[in-house]
Amino acid sequence: MPQPQLVCLAEKSVPYCIRPGLLAYHPRTELIAVVGDHGDIDIYRSGGQRAIHIPQKDLSGTVNCLQWQPEGHCCLEFSD
Repeated sequence: MPQPQLVCLAEKSVPYCIRPGLLAYHPRTELIAVVGDHGDIDIYRSGGQRAIHIPQKDLSGTVNCLQWQPEGHCCLEFSD
């Protein structure tokens, strides 16, 4: 049985490193949320356009987990 293949929807280069494990994709809304090594949260559309930017200074702490709600209405982040 053949292995499932991922389809490339778009390519995006960001000028910072993404923290390991802090990348989440929601297939229905086609949004990708990432946390950079600087602590900011960026949400991109599947075409690569940045939709939302939340600076680390606006957060109450360090992001440890990033996850979408099943219906895709918002992105949750958990800080320590």
